[in-house]
Amino acid sequence: MTIYIAGKITGDPGYIRKFTDAQLKLMTYGYTVLSPSILPSSGFSYDAYIRMSEAMLVECDEVYFLNDWKESLGAQREHEIALKLGKIISYEKTTADYIGGAE
Repeated sequence: MTIYIAGKITGDPGYIRKFTDAQLKLMTYGYTVLSPSILPSSGFSYDAYIRMSEAMLVECDEVYFLNDWKESLGAQREHEIALKLGKIISYEKTTADYIGGAE
């Protein structure tokens, strides 16, 4: 199974660590993980980053939303797209991760 990680990047100086931690957790469940945090931090317009991120999301079976996803306009848009496409949606928990179903 493939999974895309969605969460706040813009304005979060610790986003790489946050996304990497989530990626490592998801990999322990056997997922192939795609993360927008692998994109370069500069060199593209905001709209270009959104297009690249959405392309990754579309190709995945599931989308995993970090706790701060509601603080990000991009992640909110990704949530709408995931719902529209019928993706499996999972949400990060503060005490434990729940994988494989909508909340």
